[in-house]
Amino acid sequence: AAAAATASAAQNPAFTFGIVRDLVRLLGNLSHGHRPNQDSMRTVGGITAILNCCRLDDDNPYLKEWSVLAIRNLCENNSENQALIQSIQRQPTSVVNNEELRKLGVRVEADSSTGKLRVKNLE
Repeated sequence: AAAAATASAAQNPAFTFGIVRDLVRLLGNLSHGHRPNQDSMRTVGGITAILNCCRLDDDNPYLKEWSVLAIRNLCENNSENQALIQSIQRQPTSVVNNEELRKLGVRVEADSSTGKLRVKNLE
């Protein structure tokens, strides 16, 4: 019965609303001034995961703001975490060229040296 109640709660949108934000907030607060937690977040890939949360999300209000605070707490007096973030290269993982863009006569390409997206004519 407990498993069924857990499954139905997980399917309820009200149950999951804000859960990512709350997890980022928790991790950021646990990292504040606590070097072992800061280092653990780096070794398990948590810094990259939190950086990926620096975006707007309708289901997680203030996710971006909590992510920025978490990154601040992770980097405070931690040169290894700072170096990790400095070493990250911005790279688009994929470029969408859909039918609507083709109808407009353009395509999108990623510049491999800068990571910036460029719109080019199909002609």
